[in-house]
Amino acid sequence: MTKILILVCSMSTPVEECSPMTALSAARGPDVSSAISCGLFGQAQLARSPLGPQRDEYEKIVCSTGGARS
Repeated sequence: MTKILILVCSMSTPVEECSPMTALSAARGPDVSSAISCGLFGQAQLARSPLGPQRDEYEKIVCSTGGARS
């Protein structure tokens, strides 16, 4: 199972350093079956979400696999 995480980070944070620990806000998306689905559903989730970047912020979709199920 692949998990979707949507992050909003400050423009002063390099993209490669934008993580749940450095993000200004974060939201979980649905679990999906593949990385391709993660990209597609992540974008759709982002479009529907009230979570969005303000001035000097950007969004990042993170797809992760494995780990413990909650």
